[in-house]
Amino acid sequence: MGEVAVADPAALVGVISDQRTDFKIPHRTSCRALGVSEAWFYKWRRRPSEPTKREVTWALLAELISYFFDRSGRTYDSPRITLDLWEEGWQVSQNTVADIMGRTWPAGPQATTPPAFAAPSREAEDGT
Repeated sequence: MGEVAVADPAALVGVISDQRTDFKIPHRTSCRALGVSEAWFYKWRRRPSEPTKREVTWALLAELISYFFDRSGRTYDSPRITLDLWEEGWQVSQNTVADIMGRTWPAGPQATTPPAFAAPSREAEDGT
């Protein structure tokens, strides 16, 4: 998909539609010229203006996951947070929780506390 589509998908759909209406340029040609697939265009053209049910659910899950993660001192990972969500009545898989955590913290959730035991340094062994 082209960089233009990432910037503002709704505007790009409008441009492609206008080309057909104003200049009789087929959608296929406009899509190819702008670097997007026809499937992408038709998906976005039919997309409702409000978020889908899945997007709303994932946003709520992301908030809950952040809450449980912060409450744990930023130490829990997806298996433990999944158990917390199950206790709250959510029917969610560990893979879904891991996916949402991966999107929220792309580098992985980083614990804020240092490890309890540090490995001895090589300098201490060498006496230097």
